[in-house]
Amino acid sequence: TPLLACAEGPYRKFVEENVHVIKSRYWPTFWCFESTAHTILASALRKIVLPKINYR
Repeated sequence: TPLLACAEGPYRKFVEENVHVIKSRYWPTFWCFESTAHTILASALRKIVLPKINYR
């Protein structure tokens, strides 16, 4: 389950009672097997897809 980094109190109680996804196990998608690979892939795609911006 994901770590809920929050102090004990009314906010944490509210989140635990109303945000049900925090109780389910996290499974990364198959293309995000490693954060470094994801970063490299995103940088490569940005270079291909986004237009080149010329600054003055």
